[in-house]
Amino acid sequence: MGIIREETREVLLAIVNRMIERDGIDSLILGCTELPLILDRDAYGIHFLNTTAIHVESIVNYCLGKGSRS
Repeated sequence: MGIIREETREVLLAIVNRMIERDGIDSLILGCTELPLILDRDAYGIHFLNTTAIHVESIVNYCLGKGSRS
């Protein structure tokens, strides 16, 4: 419904921070269409990988003949 609560963002960022500290992650895959809406910028010095944007960019590049055709 387009409602993004700041406390939801804060909880998710706290989880990300724990994963950095505990697991040493250096990036985070946002493999759900809602997550990039909430986590809309990189944080804690790691990259957030928006899989929807990555797929769309790959499809556009393929259609424009810029991508792999294998």
